[in-house]
Amino acid sequence: MRTGLIEKLELNDNSINILIIGGAGFIGSHLTEALLEKSGWSVLVIDQEIDKISHLVGHPRLDLCSVDYTCFEELGRVISSSDAVVSLAAICNPSLYMDSAKEVIKSNFTNPQIIADLCAKEKKWLIHLSSSEVFGRTMVGEMKRRGLKNIAIDDKLQVLNEDSAFILGPIDETRWSYASAKQLFERYLYALGKEESLAWTIIRPFNFIGPRMDYINGIDGCGIPRVLAVFMEKLLKGQNLPLVDGGEAKRVFTDIRDAVEAMIAVLTNPIISFSRILHIGNPDNEMSIKELAATIIDVARQMPKYKPAGVEHVDGEIFYGKGYADSDRRILDVTILDNLYGWRPKYSLEQTIRDTMYWFIDHYGSKMHNEDYSLP
Repeated sequence: MRTGLIEKLELNDNSINILIIGGAGFIGSHLTEALLEKSGWSVLVIDQEIDKISHLVGHPRLDLCSVDYTCFEELGRVISSSDAVVSLAAICNPSLYMDSAKEVIKSNFTNPQIIADLCAKEKKWLIHLSSSEVFGRTMVGEMKRRGLKNIAIDDKLQVLNEDSAFILGPIDETRWSYASAKQLFERYLYALGKEESLAWTIIRPFNFIGPRMDYINGIDGCGIPRVLAVFMEKLLKGQNLPLVDGGEAKRVFTDIRDAVEAMIAVLTNPIISFSRILHIGNPDNEMSIKELAATIIDVARQMPKYKPAGVEHVDGEIFYGKGYADSDRRILDVTILDNLYGWRPKYSLEQTIRDTMYWFIDHYGSKMHNEDYSLP
């Protein structure tokens, strides 16, 4: 068994062992699939649900443990036998940020400590998926909240880099429970690196979208998922797409295929990745939620069997619950990924939205309508 850190992870090295905790979720399923396709590595996935990687079951280089990692007695052993640990398991359900803040904090701070402490003990590299949510509001958004008007801020000051400050709301805005937990855990990893020599890398995703993301409420999940899945549920039901607080907030949307390519670039370059915070996203794919809804409706009009409804404006606290708040914009700088790894995103937003919509229709259409809703 190899001990300690490995300095280079070559894709064609069939002696490499990767542990992915939460490897059967949206991001994890795509990363697992890509590693099995593009490398000779062996992959161990620990996850409670494996539906999203059921098509990979039986692969000779894939091992599955269908357990809760917090109760997995062998976690220390499998971390010890891995060359790198990718930590993806977390609650990231927007409706729970208000209703179940305690569990959200536990899932995103308390539980991941188990993984981090074991990686520090076993001297293993930990790649942790954090969130762009850690930034909270923009400066413009905070000024508006405080009632300050007519204050011009240069667009360049709104671009988020790895050293940007965090602006979160007050305690009673429990919307920020997720962001606060993610932020505190980033600080915990930094402390472990400084005090116990943990090799860590933090990745902050900026709105990854694609096939297998989230769920449809009442079919394979409960609660309100992220916005694209919400829109697809309403589209499949022939209902209006809800624009929370008018849909004015802007987001950068990133194709999961681009995201996985970036993650593999990070994994294959341990030395330059250690002790770094990396943003993965596509700054060219910025769009307001209102524009996203319009794009989905336009694409749906080109498909058979769909007569898309329109949109409706809904109040954020009515839709998500008391304690809701939002950020007006999150635009990122990907200079580090470009300079260090030569990575730039490839997929246009229109193509990404279309591919994601096709998956939702193929996967859920017949389940919701008891007829064949597959695409021609």
